[in-house]
Amino acid sequence: MLATGAPPLRGLAVFLVMVCFTRPLVGQCPDGTPAPCRGVVVAVRTPDSNSVAVLPFENVRRDTAYDYLSDGLASSIATSLAQIPRLAVRSPSFVRRVSQSGVRDEAALGRRLDVRYIVEGEFQRGGDRVRVAVRLVALPSGTERWGDAYTRPNADLLGVQEDIAREVATRIAGALLPPETRALAARPTRNPAAYDLVLRGNFYLTQRTPAGVRRAIEEYEAASRLDSTYADPLARVAYAYGLVLAYDWDFGLTRDSALARGVADAERAVRLDSASSDAWMARGLLLTRAEPLTFRGVIPSLERAVRLDPRNVEAWHALGTQLQYLGRSAASDSALRRAVALEPDRVVSLSNLGTSAELAGRWDEARRWCDSALAINPGWVYGLANRMRIAIARSDTATARATAATLDAGTASDGVPTAMAALAGFDAWRGDSAAARAHAERAVAAYGGDPRRLWLGMPAAMALAEAGEADRALDLLERLQPRGVQIHLPLRTNGFDPLRTNPRFVRLFAETAPPEQPQ
Repeated sequence: MLATGAPPLRGLAVFLVMVCFTRPLVGQCPDGTPAPCRGVVVAVRTPDSNSVAVLPFENVRRDTAYDYLSDGLASSIATSLAQIPRLAVRSPSFVRRVSQSGVRDEAALGRRLDVRYIVEGEFQRGGDRVRVAVRLVALPSGTERWGDAYTRPNADLLGVQEDIAREVATRIAGALLPPETRALAARPTRNPAAYDLVLRGNFYLTQRTPAGVRRAIEEYEAASRLDSTYADPLARVAYAYGLVLAYDWDFGLTRDSALARGVADAERAVRLDSASSDAWMARGLLLTRAEPLTFRGVIPSLERAVRLDPRNVEAWHALGTQLQYLGRSAASDSALRRAVALEPDRVVSLSNLGTSAELAGRWDEARRWCDSALAINPGWVYGLANRMRIAIARSDTATARATAATLDAGTASDGVPTAMAALAGFDAWRGDSAAARAHAERAVAAYGGDPRRLWLGMPAAMALAEAGEADRALDLLERLQPRGVQIHLPLRTNGFDPLRTNPRFVRLFAETAPPEQPQ
């Protein structure tokens, strides 16, 4: 699976906002437990005899040129182990975040990861050889069940990973069946240099910066040139172009060119390997940009991605999100719950479940999803903005004021329109129209006027609506692109209630509604 720590489409985190109950801003649930908070029911597995997590490997020599192998080795071994249905393998991205939390005690890590076994190790790379030492630890006792060290040519890294995965699987699950042995022996490419480039690309992709994603694309494209039959780098290039579009980064390409390249690479990846979950996921996400009015082809692609790999948390999240845009709330909730079951600390999935509860008027449930998201990221501006909305709805003046102070204290640039929309709503609620207009002007200035930056334009329009600037809010909304279902969903939230009966708003609401029969 692609190792990702953020949602594929940035707009989701901005205007798929959720209702939050008014609680103290703390890094845990109100009762002191970790997220998901009590009362939120998800299919989280309890530790069983076959549950395992692979921790990032330690770079012994601290040579930063090989840092990419730390997570690359762990993710690849975990992906191989996931081919064994008898094993419950934790998501590599979830394991990475937990391992970066500062917890060092093995038993504590096991509790956080909800596993009975952890795989940990170290590596040294120099010249033309690599040495990998690894051990399998049983929890909570900390007993070493197996350990070994491998010194091989760099070109045999895939062989090392295969050997480790086979030993770990055997020690946990017992003798492997012939199909399981074949699954572990399957290699995505016979070109070790191409494989190494993909690991490098994965490392840069997780950085989620323009420079990192640009470098990732270069590594993936180089891998594809070395092995034109290798589907993985094409799937990842397609996904990377989706990020370029979502974050609106300037790579010297027009949006149409970036979209065309991404779609072409996704289609090539699917043709090369029709069983690639990541290829179908990238295709589905890019089609949201190519078919913004109907989402034609989006859901079938994402459904195929999760069928091919039921542990692909990014694909489950993407499927749930796009179903939510299309108004299929029950199916959306089911997919998002699968994402949270795989990664309990996945803030964006928790948030989108809160959005669903909000739109359905299930306020207590929405509060609990909010508690869970803010327990993981207490300073999240989008969660705090919606904390404000629910405080106003419940006439909780103290919490509204405290939240206003928090939002105004400091917000990252991309979060300014969202924070200002919440503050404008607070000002309007307490009758300070001048302050509401001032906050709306800050939102508009931060937006900058680009009609394709939905994640900035939607909250800026909401701020204007809250400030009583109906015509300006509608002018802004009518300019936003693409004019499709990604605009419609945020229009359903109560931040746009001041415009609800305006004929222009009614027309825009109808024009952007998803098709009655999803394509």
